[in-house]
Amino acid sequence: MIKTASVISHPSSTAEYPIIGNSPAMIKVYDKIKQIGPLNVPVLIHGKHGTGKRLVAEELHREYSKGEKIPFISVYNGHSIDTITDPSETSKPRTIFINEIGETSCDLQSTILSILKEGKPSIENRTRIIATTSMDLLGAVAEDTFNSSLYYRINGTPIYIPSLTERKDDIEILAEHFLKLYSEGHKTKLVLTPDGLEYLKNLEWKGNVTELMNFILNAVLSSNGTSELNDEFFDRMARQPTTVEGMLTRRK
Repeated sequence: MIKTASVISHPSSTAEYPIIGNSPAMIKVYDKIKQIGPLNVPVLIHGKHGTGKRLVAEELHREYSKGEKIPFISVYNGHSIDTITDPSETSKPRTIFINEIGETSCDLQSTILSILKEGKPSIENRTRIIATTSMDLLGAVAEDTFNSSLYYRINGTPIYIPSLTERKDDIEILAEHFLKLYSEGHKTKLVLTPDGLEYLKNLEWKGNVTELMNFILNAVLSSNGTSELNDEFFDRMARQPTTVEGMLTRRK
């Protein structure tokens, strides 16, 4: 049975999937989005790979835009730097998004810092900086591999996205969501059984929501007429070399 899910939609987003979850950890994320979303303050989104950091960034952008057509500009390792510093662009409202800022070049870090620290009034007033990281940036600062001034400026309003193991209560509604999505796309009707759900909850999910999403897709593709996704089905799926390698062997 599908539980009622908290879903934040993205009417102006390029994201394929919404943010889903009812767990206390995700409620804290939603509250933070509502609190700082409309504010023109830099935000650093912390979380492991596959937790949905970009989705949160896009929701922050939606809250900031409030119906305006404000561009969401993705910048990484030198790409689109000209867009950031172009005089014809700096006077326009925009959100600059830097994915995995800890992996960016020193030049890009200096450019972002200059926008935050010494930018023109139009930049300070209307440009929103949102970055994500799966790294220990404070540790990188200590090792002198990340700009310390940039860290302390951008981490003033952090958001932490929990891993899937920290929000296991959401595995059911996430699995049901992806199952419905992919089943409809492949014209199959599958049911996740209670023992199948327990099987999912006992996996480590090092790839977090992205891994769960891909796993459910593989389950749909491997169903071959099966109507129930139960413990036995997942055991059989684990023995198939065409499925996600090793995913089902990491049981606790």
